[in-house]
Amino acid sequence: MDNHNNIIDNTADMGTGLVITTASKLQLNQIRKWMQFFAILGIVFCVLMLIGSIGLFFAFSNQDAYANMPASSMYSLYLVPIFAVVIIPATVFAFKFSQAMRTALYTSSPERAQDAFKNFRNLFRFIGIFTIVSFVFYIFILIIGVFTKGQLF
Repeated sequence: MDNHNNIIDNTADMGTGLVITTASKLQLNQIRKWMQFFAILGIVFCVLMLIGSIGLFFAFSNQDAYANMPASSMYSLYLVPIFAVVIIPATVFAFKFSQAMRTALYTSSPERAQDAFKNFRNLFRFIGIFTIVSFVFYIFILIIGVFTKGQLF
């Protein structure tokens, strides 16, 4: 917390604020392009996962032959669309970052740069929370597996 306050205090003492050099702008532009690529790729894969999940739901709901399918396979039918929906906000934050950073770089707008970095922060906050929740979920599943001796799955 003290480090955060020092950053704010140092910026106030500089008078003009942070200056972004041409080399830094080029680096930010490369980061922006890659972030946009991964955001679009993420959205496409989320849509494909949702379409595939809907297709599998229809395929498995109409056939009695799949009645003897293991429970773990049935759980995965539910986890794929949930995962796709959960990942969409991360891709949206990444896309918003890339769009705001492009505008900030080409117009030298500090407000758009601030919006871009806000989305960048939100992206990593989301990834951090998702990682923590995933670890808790995995530990929970591991504990259930140990106590049920693997009979539940």
